Amino acid sequence: MKTLYLECKMGAAGDMLMAALYELLPDQASFMETMNHLIPGVRVTARRAITCGIAGTHMEVDIHGHREDSLDLADGCFNSLFQDHDHDHD
Repeated sequence: MKTLYLECKMGAAGDMLMAALYELLPDQASFMETMNHLIPGVRVTARRAITCGIAGTHMEVDIHGHREDSLDLADGCFNSLFQDHDHDHD
């Protein structure tokens, strides 16, 4: 038996935690089928994604056809968020 320890001192986003655990599963298709039959009207989809150069799995959750908008940063835009301001400081 293997043991997985999660240290979430700052918390963990549900979709990110689910995606990380999903990547460890040997039978991902069976898991998705089970997830999509748990709650009527809720559909979970896993897709490969690259955000700011980091590849991984993104879990999308649709509830009765509605999905939250993602606030993920596009490739390279992280730096522009913090560089587009006045430089009145050292």
